[in-house]
Amino acid sequence: MIDIESPKEKKIENFVKLILQKEAYIDSNIILKEISENNIGFTSLNEIDPKEKIILIPSKLLITKENFKNFLLNKKLNFYDEELINLYFSILPNLTFFKENNFLYLKQSDINISLNLFKNHSTIKKSIETLFKNFNKLENDIEKYIFLIFRTRSFRVKGKSFLAPLLDSMNYNFNTRGYFVENESVYLNSEKKLEKNEEIFHSYNLKVDPIKFFLNYSFFPSNYSNLTFSENQLILNVSKSTISKIDSKYWNIYKDQAISNKNSISFYDCKVPLILNLMFESLSINNNLKNKTIYNFLTVVKNQFNINEIDLCVENKNYNPILNDFAKSIKLYVSNLDKILENISN
Repeated sequence: MIDIESPKEKKIENFVKLILQKEAYIDSNIILKEISENNIGFTSLNEIDPKEKIILIPSKLLITKENFKNFLLNKKLNFYDEELINLYFSILPNLTFFKENNFLYLKQSDINISLNLFKNHSTIKKSIETLFKNFNKLENDIEKYIFLIFRTRSFRVKGKSFLAPLLDSMNYNFNTRGYFVENESVYLNSEKKLEKNEEIFHSYNLKVDPIKFFLNYSFFPSNYSNLTFSENQLILNVSKSTISKIDSKYWNIYKDQAISNKNSISFYDCKVPLILNLMFESLSINNNLKNKTIYNFLTVVKNQFNINEIDLCVENKNYNPILNDFAKSIKLYVSNLDKILENISN
């Protein structure tokens, strides 16, 4: 079995050299290097004009969960280069890093504090309890390590999760673009001119919220201004006469005259999305009633937080910094909610 806990030499140059031989691509003016301790990233060597592709990995180099697990267990890989995955592993964080920096490794007393930031009826609280429960059900450290590596680094390609060597070494910035998928490759482009010695970023998971983002990655962007509500979160009761007029493209319809949103609803930049207007058009509800309905829904969402406890947790310097940051992600969520509510009121 591969040692997943001990420190290891990061073989960045050897990794880059080999993956380029395997048909990956990096612009000649870009270098992969260690930015700081436990942080690898891409930096421009010279000015780079906007380009369609600056970093690319062919689909054949994507790593499945099965292959990654087989590698860690010293089992035979399924159609994958062992030397490449070894070099790639050298630049991945070890399990010790996750134990010291990941929310899911909080001690029980800190978990209790984190859950106390929500009221008992909170659906977010229940989802966090489920997350801890499922993580602790994992059989051993190998299973937990695989779970965390894929949770924090994987790319969704054609509906499946893969590790993307090279691409996953790029750090996050909320205001940049994400990756693109072609038939035989995954790549990143640059829509703006890059200055010399500028770090190159990409974005991901824009259709969530600050809390879910933190639960995935144990950090969150301080300017994360989106909130997304998943399917079936907005539930309304309507009259029998209205049921026949409802557009089933937007609503799930139930026998008890209840309806729920069929698609996720994303408030980008805290603005009311167009899809809400389309959803409510078929309900024959005027604009004022629509706004009131949305306002009431968001007020119920806000009511699941213990605001005073959140403020105390943010300010308590004796707490685990991970706990402080988690409370800050909740505070940003509530701030985003308030901005949406203000936009609706105006």
